[in-house]
Amino acid sequence: MVTVPRDQVADMPDRIVAATGVYFNVPVVRRDGKIRAASLLTIWYHRRLALR
Repeated sequence: MVTVPRDQVADMPDRIVAATGVYFNVPVVRRDGKIRAASLLTIWYHRRLALR
Protein backbone atom coordinates (compact mmCIF):
# COMPACT_ATOMS: atom_id res chain seq x y z
CA MET A 1 0.00 0.00 0.00
CA VAL A 2 1.36 3.41 -1.00
CA THR A 3 0.98 6.15 1.56
CA VAL A 4 1.36 9.92 1.55
CA PRO A 5 4.13 10.82 4.02
CA ARG A 6 2.72 13.05 6.74
CA ASP A 7 6.08 14.71 7.40
CA GLN A 8 6.30 15.79 3.74
CA VAL A 9 2.62 16.75 3.17
CA ALA A 10 1.33 17.97 6.52
CA ASP A 11 -1.68 20.05 5.38
CA MET A 12 -4.83 17.88 5.50
CA PRO A 13 -6.48 19.20 2.29
CA ASP A 14 -3.23 18.59 0.40
CA ARG A 15 -3.01 15.08 1.89
CA ILE A 16 -6.54 14.33 0.69
CA VAL A 17 -5.70 15.51 -2.84
CA ALA A 18 -2.47 13.50 -2.85
CA ALA A 19 -4.14 10.38 -1.43
CA THR A 20 -6.89 10.58 -4.06
CA GLY A 21 -4.27 10.63 -6.80
CA VAL A 22 -2.49 7.65 -5.23
CA TYR A 23 -5.75 5.71 -4.80
CA PHE A 24 -6.86 6.18 -8.41
CA ASN A 25 -3.28 5.88 -9.73
CA VAL A 26 -3.49 9.20 -11.57
CA PRO A 27 -1.18 12.24 -11.54
CA VAL A 28 -2.08 15.10 -9.24
CA VAL A 29 -2.46 18.55 -10.81
CA ARG A 30 -0.99 20.74 -8.09
CA ARG A 31 1.37 23.66 -7.81
CA ASP A 32 2.19 22.89 -4.17
CA GLY A 33 5.90 22.21 -3.86
CA LYS A 34 5.44 19.90 -0.87
CA ILE A 35 3.22 17.54 -2.85
CA ARG A 36 5.63 17.59 -5.79
CA ALA A 37 8.56 16.91 -3.42
CA ALA A 38 6.76 13.91 -1.87
CA SER A 39 7.64 11.61 -4.81
CA LEU A 40 4.07 11.64 -6.08
CA LEU A 41 3.32 11.90 -9.78
CA THR A 42 2.26 15.49 -10.40
CA ILE A 43 1.48 17.66 -13.39
CA TRP A 44 2.05 21.39 -13.27
CA TYR A 45 2.42 23.78 -16.18
CA HIS A 46 3.81 27.20 -15.46
CA ARG A 47 3.25 29.55 -18.39
CA ARG A 48 5.98 31.97 -17.39
CA LEU A 49 8.60 29.22 -17.33
CA ALA A 50 7.39 27.77 -20.62
CA LEU A 51 7.92 31.08 -22.44
CA ARG A 52 11.65 31.20 -21.70
